[in-house]
Amino acid sequence: MKIGLTLLLALLPTLAAAQTSAVPSRDAVMAVVTREASAETARQKGLDAQAERSRHTPSGVFLAAAMRLDIADVRDYAVHATTGTATMAFGDVHEGLYIQGGTSDTLMPLRQKLDSTLADLTRTPAPKRPAWGCEALFLTPAVYARMSMLTHDAKYLHAMDTAWQRASDGLWDAGTHVPACGAFGKTMTLADESAVIAGLTRVLEVMPADFPSRPRYVEQYQEMAARLITLQDANGLWRHDTSNTALTAYALAFGLNHGLLDRATYLPLVLSAWAGLNRDIRPDGLLDGNADVSGAFILAGLEIAKLDDPATPLPSPVIVHTSDAMLPETERPAGAFDPSNARHQAQAYPATRAVAPDPVTDDPSDRSPLPR
Repeated sequence: MKIGLTLLLALLPTLAAAQTSAVPSRDAVMAVVTREASAETARQKGLDAQAERSRHTPSGVFLAAAMRLDIADVRDYAVHATTGTATMAFGDVHEGLYIQGGTSDTLMPLRQKLDSTLADLTRTPAPKRPAWGCEALFLTPAVYARMSMLTHDAKYLHAMDTAWQRASDGLWDAGTHVPACGAFGKTMTLADESAVIAGLTRVLEVMPADFPSRPRYVEQYQEMAARLITLQDANGLWRHDTSNTALTAYALAFGLNHGLLDRATYLPLVLSAWAGLNRDIRPDGLLDGNADVSGAFILAGLEIAKLDDPATPLPSPVIVHTSDAMLPETERPAGAFDPSNARHQAQAYPATRAVAPDPVTDDPSDRSPLPR
């Protein structure tokens, strides 16, 4: 008996480590994510109420995450928060609404906004200051890349690629610490690095597998991942910052889910980061921080929830609405989706998601290639 107890006590640290390294269940992760999203939505509505005449500026990171959830109240808020705007920061909302059943008018204001920027992104000679700094690389490039997928017009993807490479030339030094951020003369911080690798993740999610520059993006992503894991602290965090940790965990979990990273090396670190983030959740369901933190946490959770699934290679993304993309307003069928009707949209989410192709797992064999 004494020997058995001694052996058990000796094994406790090992058992505890094994328990910590176990992949959490999808249901457990989604329960935490749902609570965070609902709590952050309530907080944002409270800030709107305090602003009285003018709404406060919502977080593009949170809105991007909200559009990936089947929570009516959360997505209703995202739609309401971006009504009447077409900025790139809110591009995920407009594109998400289109994917969920919209027609040309859903996407057209954003498309026109992107069209107006293409000449500046690709002009020759290249400007001394890149169009995007590190923070912008998280949200903006993926909006351009996804627009090409939705409209089957390659010009947005090619413009994005040109602008990314110009920014990259100013911030990238392969194999060493990135010394500057977009040639803006400041040392690149860990917050910058987490934003950039998360931006790479978002681009890789929608960039066609045969796009000529894609291997360069994969290489940058993998080199940044290898560097960032050397900076994780013993608590699973990156400099005790929840935003840095959530964005990095999101990016690394995505790489595991799609075969871009070695599972034996990266999985324990991702799980440690997730555990560290969960320790910081307050009793009201919110992480300490702001809406950007909540958005990054939700994105991380959506990838963590899939860690027990088989890794799936990223195919060419689905071209949504290939038969009726950009239909003129006069051709909208009776009873079609109206993006201004948030309640109708909330009710339609389950149905549209049930029939909508998945941009990660859909079979690309029956798609025509995107023009080069």
